[in-house]
Amino acid sequence: MPPSVTQTFQGFFPQTFTFLKDLRAHNTREWFEAHKKEFHLYLDQPLRALFKDLGPFMTQTFPAFKWEVAAKTGKCISRIHIRGRTGANMYYTHYWGAFYRRGRDKQSDAQLFVGIHPEKVRVGFHVGPQAKPVWSRLQKNVKKSSHFFQSLFKELTSKGPYLFETLKKSEKIPHPLPEVEDLEALKTWIHAQELTIAREFDPQEQIVYQPKLVQTIEAIFEDLYPLYVFTTMPDPVSKLNSQAEGMGVSPAPREVPPEGWVKEAGPPAYQRAEAMVSSPEPIYTFEQLLEETYLEESFLKNIESLLSTAKKQVIFTGPPGTGKTYVAQKFARYLQGPKGRVQLIQFHPAYGYEEFMEGIRPRVVQTREGHQEVTYEVEEGLFKKFCEEARKREDPYIFIIDEINRGNISRIFGELLYLLEYRDEEIVLPYSRQRFSIPDNVYILGTMNTADRSIALVDFALRRRFHFIPFDANPAVLKRWLEKNCPAMAESVMDIFILLDRAIEDRHFKIGFSYFMDQRLDRDKLQLIWNYTLRPYLEEYWFNDPSQVIRLEERVKKLLGKPKKSG
Repeated sequence: MPPSVTQTFQGFFPQTFTFLKDLRAHNTREWFEAHKKEFHLYLDQPLRALFKDLGPFMTQTFPAFKWEVAAKTGKCISRIHIRGRTGANMYYTHYWGAFYRRGRDKQSDAQLFVGIHPEKVRVGFHVGPQAKPVWSRLQKNVKKSSHFFQSLFKELTSKGPYLFETLKKSEKIPHPLPEVEDLEALKTWIHAQELTIAREFDPQEQIVYQPKLVQTIEAIFEDLYPLYVFTTMPDPVSKLNSQAEGMGVSPAPREVPPEGWVKEAGPPAYQRAEAMVSSPEPIYTFEQLLEETYLEESFLKNIESLLSTAKKQVIFTGPPGTGKTYVAQKFARYLQGPKGRVQLIQFHPAYGYEEFMEGIRPRVVQTREGHQEVTYEVEEGLFKKFCEEARKREDPYIFIIDEINRGNISRIFGELLYLLEYRDEEIVLPYSRQRFSIPDNVYILGTMNTADRSIALVDFALRRRFHFIPFDANPAVLKRWLEKNCPAMAESVMDIFILLDRAIEDRHFKIGFSYFMDQRLDRDKLQLIWNYTLRPYLEEYWFNDPSQVIRLEERVKKLLGKPKKSG
């Protein structure tokens, strides 16, 4: 489902959280009546606008349920006044709204909620103590399809920093989720009084004050929807099966019930439902890395060793076509493990600090009086967002910067150059004034073409902060690839490659082997590669001596016409 277009919600305000803190300190009717305008302006109206925008998304994305979507008090929106209470502490010090099934209420049904607290915004899934039919359904479904229930939680733990809490009947303190690998513990965990699974946002995070919070909440609700189905429907697995088919998802294997559990009569309860929950990324082994890159084992081990030092950033340097970006992506996949993350960007001359770290962006907004104003807000850049996400996880996060030398390094990195050298330190960012550090689980892989004249502009400050790993135009790599993938063309290609390698004396401008790595390679295609890829490159290299290209082309033609040796 594509994200909705925000129509009314413009973000919360710093005063939203100030009001709730003050209410907590002065929780009386007199104080509230004196500050009712602030309540409506900074808390009530933004929450109602948020739910108005989310309502169409709920009905269109999750049509299996008839949702209560009215952004009204007593419907989706809660009451700030605690019923039946007078005098001191008669108001809730948090304010929330929730989507639930029409005909029920928030207390007796499972809900997808947004809660505003003095120190945080919570978005998630909740089942309270009064929702006894929901608890009964959840317990039956777990007994019937326990492994699928387990897979739901595995999926959530892989998607982000979700918090899992229960309140047990005899205790009034939150209990975290057991290890999802412990199925028996999970099955006992569901016998609780309250269940909450949520993402939390700090008021210092800019997303809280922006319209795009709507899309962020939509994504969270999509993560939690399979759990909502599992908690509320009598045959959730079949329902998720049918949705998987509608999405074109391939069937998943049947579940083998765990010992001691009896599958209830009826249709197969676990045939395709796991397709709705993506399994963790398969582990990419060092052996696969070795096989797919055709590089020497010692070379790859050296890269791994360098990244394990305090300086967790390297740059692959070499002429075009030596596999720098390809190896960076493959190595990042190996390094990330089953739950890490990889992001790739490419620098260019127009790229700046504002795109990379943070910057101020003008934005036209509609005021509550109907006027338009230009505001200037701090927006996070790609690398800052990447680091903030990595900070909440322990898995390796790998950031690849392709053609790093094409950007203005000092302008893009700014004070980040200090953090690259001192990973344990913090800096204060110039726009947001937030303290920032690079998490220990973030690795940076850069690539740099030595044939690019801008390499001369790479200052020593950057060179001191990265390990530089040379990628040469190594004939052995090409030979290994040809022998496995294109043996019929191995002799001709190697002859031409060695000819070109010897003709170009400057190692920074050598012809890389990847130009020839085409599994459908034949003599006609090799001729096309020469005409439209290699010759233009050589003409640029020998722009002041075109006779060099002419003589080289004659020798290439002879090699292309040379018959293959027999036997």
